[in-house]
Amino acid sequence: MTAVAHDTFEGLEIHLPVPILPVKWHHGWVCNIGLQRTLEAVEKARHDMCSLVFIWATLDTTQKLHAIEVMERYAIELVVVCKDAHFDTTNSRRSRPLEFEWCFPGEPDPLSKLTSASMRSTLPAFEYACVSSCICIAHGEAGMFYSTSTHTYALAIVQFELCMQRCRLTVETLLQTVTNSAQWARLRRQGLPLQLLPSWLNLLASRVNHKAQIHSIRQVATQDESNERNTTLVYLARGAEDSACRIVVSARALLLDQKFLLQTQVDIATAYYLSAVEEAHRVRVQCLLQDAEYALFSGNSGFVCILLHDCLVSAKLAFMREVDDHQMVAVSKAVEELKQLSILSSSVPTSSDDECVQIWRAQLQRRRYSEIQP
Repeated sequence: MTAVAHDTFEGLEIHLPVPILPVKWHHGWVCNIGLQRTLEAVEKARHDMCSLVFIWATLDTTQKLHAIEVMERYAIELVVVCKDAHFDTTNSRRSRPLEFEWCFPGEPDPLSKLTSASMRSTLPAFEYACVSSCICIAHGEAGMFYSTSTHTYALAIVQFELCMQRCRLTVETLLQTVTNSAQWARLRRQGLPLQLLPSWLNLLASRVNHKAQIHSIRQVATQDESNERNTTLVYLARGAEDSACRIVVSARALLLDQKFLLQTQVDIATAYYLSAVEEAHRVRVQCLLQDAEYALFSGNSGFVCILLHDCLVSAKLAFMREVDDHQMVAVSKAVEELKQLSILSSSVPTSSDDECVQIWRAQLQRRRYSEIQP
């Protein structure tokens, strides 16, 4: 995985798409007064949205939350435009097509002629996809800002949840409401930027879900040490292993399920996938060590050898770089200590197989971030 690709897929989660072409919604129509007023309202909603997107980086968190509300209003107007039959009759037609153009600062130009990718389309559904993607990214960014402090745990979780909800709504609306099969095929053939792809939005939702799970672990870790607190951390870690695995599945879907990815997008998707696999193994190492210790002291010592073997396999995949050498040493030391304890505690040789261990691990208790009180 190259550093450029890694920086790019991280940038996709913080850089909002930006409109770069003025649009006059109420110009060029032959329609009645009522529809003309509706179009003027749509244009005002776009103007309000653009004025905030253009200065997004300078806004504080409160202002950004207000900006998201403004984006939501425009997105609602766009859904009406895309599905309202009034825009498809002989009483309301355009003398020339609308044209939308957006820039995507988080994605490199596939032709390497510009600093970032851009796309132009006459479909209002394309405009909806861009605006809705902005909303998803904005909620995720707000969640990450709040997650930097344990005192704003509840606020972070709310924004993470809104991001996931918006991703699901965008995918559903994009594929079932604002486009038909022909329009969607047309957009795909034009080479949609990654931030507009349903598979990328699903991946964003999976990554945000994992971030919320990790944030809940940090939140609980700040509490005073107790058996309850330590047990909760173990349960949350198992939940984090599950959420990390879901990222791998979503990253693989982005890489394999799209027929029209450009080469630059394939490179980014590959980096996403490799990073997801590495993160999953890192979390798995911690969980396997915890579960091996639990097996040792719960009368399942026959599981310990398999758990520790799997732990070392994951560690070799997670800690491949020189900077991770100290972590690999620490894991190896912990594995050896548990092996020795297993030998000492087992008076009768016991054995098991991988399937039994997997079934046993699947039945162990886990907790999700949503079950943690702020």
